[in-house]
Amino acid sequence: MKSRYSHMMGQISLDKQAKEVMLDRLNQEEQQKNAERIGHIRKLTSIPKRAILAACLAGILAIGALAASLSGGWAQFFGGVPEGVSTPVWVSAKSGDYTITLEETIVDQDGAAFLISLKRTDGGVLEGEPQLYGMRLDIANELASMGFDYQAPILSEDGTTIYYCFQFKNYNKDIEALVGHEIIIGYQGVIDKNWTEEEFEQIKLETVSLAPLASVLKQSDVNFSLYADMEDPNFVTAMDQLNAIVVPGSLPLSKHGEKGFSLAGGILSQDGMTLALALYQPEGEIREENYLTKWADIAVLSDFRTGKSVGTGAQWGCDPGYGITLFKLDRSMTTEDLPYLEATVQYDTVKLLSDKPFTLAFTVAENGYIKEYILNQQVEVAFRGFGHRYDFHATALHISALELQLFLDTIESTEKELSEETSCKLIYDDGEEVALKGGVSLSVVNRLERDRYLTFRPVENVLFEPDRAVALQIGDNRIDLK
Repeated sequence: MKSRYSHMMGQISLDKQAKEVMLDRLNQEEQQKNAERIGHIRKLTSIPKRAILAACLAGILAIGALAASLSGGWAQFFGGVPEGVSTPVWVSAKSGDYTITLEETIVDQDGAAFLISLKRTDGGVLEGEPQLYGMRLDIANELASMGFDYQAPILSEDGTTIYYCFQFKNYNKDIEALVGHEIIIGYQGVIDKNWTEEEFEQIKLETVSLAPLASVLKQSDVNFSLYADMEDPNFVTAMDQLNAIVVPGSLPLSKHGEKGFSLAGGILSQDGMTLALALYQPEGEIREENYLTKWADIAVLSDFRTGKSVGTGAQWGCDPGYGITLFKLDRSMTTEDLPYLEATVQYDTVKLLSDKPFTLAFTVAENGYIKEYILNQQVEVAFRGFGHRYDFHATALHISALELQLFLDTIESTEKELSEETSCKLIYDDGEEVALKGGVSLSVVNRLERDRYLTFRPVENVLFEPDRAVALQIGDNRIDLK
């Protein structure tokens, strides 16, 4: 059932392995977003239309915030780049009135960072908040299986250039090294993130009463919760019951096409504390002038008798063609309460500045600088995400500008309960310490020996300087690098 109800994964063009990697991260981010939404809604005594608009618009504006006081490529993201780490590329493409350039790359054995700039082709000051849209990355003519890390874009001091920096790590085991492979970065076009309140309300929001759904709003004989295990029998039963009663077009929404979105039904948990609503999603994209709509979400649920929010929700995907939003209600309800509720739908609509797709392609000529050390040391380590302490034998260490990989040949779990997470840091020749996050890939226990490694990255946005490293400190274990 997990593939059937996966959270939006069916909408993302990645292979199965990459989707699973991203799914955990997306679920964590979604929980954080909903926690923030709960905190905001609880402060409201009522939800007039303008308040709903302001709350939704604030998220868009926050994402688009740019640092106008900075300028100059990599330095804006990392504060500086060690000599010889970056490779110039300078491959450009045009999309409408814009020129997009892959300026430089930082490449290691199985990952890379890209510095991309967006400018007006005429060299003028950028207006609005232009942003690259709809990314795809291919390696060796195949969609990349990858981990992905993206930093917020930064506007140059003169207002003519937006810089983008993103990193990826290749998870395709058929490609042992990126050297010799062509990497193609593609985008669908350029969008404007700047929305006025009036425009946001007219295009992206729609509030409707649930009263017309009375015939397809039912109460389940089981309980399920907002963050239920997707394989939990009660959750599966409730979703099956919802699928059995939904009727596309039960409550048509008036925006974005005659055969567009509609609320199609709902299921209330047995205890009346969780409500799942189905929102029918038409196939494909809906284009209206310079607006493109792909998805919709029920953002707010309120009781028009009181004007107050009655809960907060999280969106799930459900094939075929339905988006399901689960709401944790602030009080127990019955089906008699549901017709008094109103749902505010927020459309995933972008405002196009250019719909001309483009690609940036280059071939990796050589790996970036990697410092390698042979080791022979036992290390004890603990990482909270895995809930265990481990004892392992380290055999090698590879340090690139982007990450640190610690290789091992044996690993043994020593404790099931984790009392304190091991702190890790890289020490430079002048005593400077770089705090590390990671311990990623502790599933190494069942891997082939060549794939057994732990990956670390800096806590702060800095690049490693391999030639300055003299030691790796993992808890009480100091590994001197010679």
